[in-house]
Amino acid sequence: MDGYQVLARLRAMPETRATPVVGISANAMTKDIERARAARFDAYLTKPIDIPALLQIIDGLLAPAALTDASSR
Repeated sequence: MDGYQVLARLRAMPETRATPVVGISANAMTKDIERARAARFDAYLTKPIDIPALLQIIDGLLAPAALTDASSR
């Protein structure tokens, strides 16, 4: 199963539909990046991984969820 298939399954299930998904791939051509955007990954990074950029993306994807969770308590 590739990342696109995993993403489709996650988006198809109500319990994981809103889970942020970051695609990471060695496929860095313009067509590859456009395909990832069309598939609706929350972010798409190419190898070699820029760790500070990955951490910033993760922080950005999780920050709204953390604020929502805290306000619902």
